[in-house]
Amino acid sequence: MTLEERGRQTRLVLWLTLGLNVVVATAKVIVGTLTATLSLVADGFHSFLDGSNNVIGLVTLSFAHRPPDEDHQYGHRKFEVLASMAISVLLFASAVKILTASWERFRGGGVPEASWASIATALVTLGVNLFVTKYEARKGRELHSLFLIADSRHTLSDVFATIGVLIAILLSRTGLTWADPVAAVGIAGVIVVAGYRILMSGLDVVADRKVMDAGAIETVAASFPGVRHCARVRTRGFEDAVFLDITIHLDPSLSLQEAHDLCDSIESDLHRRFPQIADIVIHPEPDIPESAAS
Repeated sequence: MTLEERGRQTRLVLWLTLGLNVVVATAKVIVGTLTATLSLVADGFHSFLDGSNNVIGLVTLSFAHRPPDEDHQYGHRKFEVLASMAISVLLFASAVKILTASWERFRGGGVPEASWASIATALVTLGVNLFVTKYEARKGRELHSLFLIADSRHTLSDVFATIGVLIAILLSRTGLTWADPVAAVGIAGVIVVAGYRILMSGLDVVADRKVMDAGAIETVAASFPGVRHCARVRTRGFEDAVFLDITIHLDPSLSLQEAHDLCDSIESDLHRRFPQIADIVIHPEPDIPESAAS
């Protein structure tokens, strides 16, 4: 699958989930406001964030899946990372908003109605969120999309939040009105955890954390006759688009042409064994003993 096709399919997933998120969020906020159910309103804002994330993804991925050009010779995939990190910032902001509203409720800012309409809304949206979470996660793995996987984790936090809302509504019907703001605080906690995980996965890419086991790469390269040993195996990038640098020490008796052909063979074999590697830079060095060098 080409990068352009992968980008097109990723955007189709985002358009579908955007529509579902808007419907779910609107229902939660309207019903939660009418019934004074703080946890349901908070969950609605969480769902609106899901929708805003989809919009960010649609705009950003239109750049992220463009092929490399003269100014961006390693491609544009880090735009996708920036989008996923923007999600984490929105998550943290929504957590602060929910915590503030919960504090006001603890101070006597109203009592939830806890009607059957609230329960029905929470149950229906829970089913929709479960579908979106599984669908986005599956497509994210298929398309190797960091953004879709991050957004599915965000939606998964919405699933847990809605379960908390259901429990709070049922407890409120028994007279335990404190359950509503407590559930809202729990939602904020889930949001913070999701935001942290998304932020750290994005930082791993930005900071060029290694993405492949150096030992497996060294084993392949060292299996070729003429290669004495390998050093400085470095990888960075994405799980499906790895950039590899490797230094190999060769038999010094090899001619320049033989060393060049050997490097080509190693590169071809590495691409065959590890299709996730997008680019390989091999640095050949003559393996000269220290005694000979001196």
